[in-house]
Amino acid sequence: MLKNIILTTLLCLGLAVAIPFMQTTAAEKPKPAAGDTVKEIGWDELIPENWRPNEKLIADYNNGKIGDDDPRIILLKEKIKRLQKLGPPNWKLNGKRIKLPGFVVPLESDGKAISEFLLVPYHGACIHVPPPPANQIVFVKSKNGTKVIRKIMDTVLVTGVMQVEKTNSKVAEAAYILNAEDIVPYE
Repeated sequence: MLKNIILTTLLCLGLAVAIPFMQTTAAEKPKPAAGDTVKEIGWDELIPENWRPNEKLIADYNNGKIGDDDPRIILLKEKIKRLQKLGPPNWKLNGKRIKLPGFVVPLESDGKAISEFLLVPYHGACIHVPPPPANQIVFVKSKNGTKVIRKIMDTVLVTGVMQVEKTNSKVAEAAYILNAEDIVPYE
């Protein structure tokens, strides 16, 4: 049912985009494996390889002859905003031990250590509206909390096991949960 609603929405937007994440069954989703090696990843890897609708949309309009105030560009921006909300997670990361750098948006603290925060790809994300798509936000849980983070938007490198699971906070929706094993400042 949800697959049909999203497909209908995309068709209403005038887009013919494959949605393979909707076709993944629970049996096909990778399971966590103990002892996996740690792989440092970038934010692009949080987006499935075959989910790049923005690139096609922009290429169709990027001919240098249309201004920002053109009604077609205004419509394009609206289409991109709607597509970003649909941003699927990359199921290949489920259960993988990864390292990911990013900016901190604190959520839970005891005044001495932060135990929960959002990790975001750029400075100001989730503080300025709109937030990035859910597949560009990682909800980080630190069992013992971390004192490495001193202020909002500190940059850190988080190591831990990634789970594909949507989480809602008062700030934004995240498509991933990262159970932190290590959090260090990122320079």
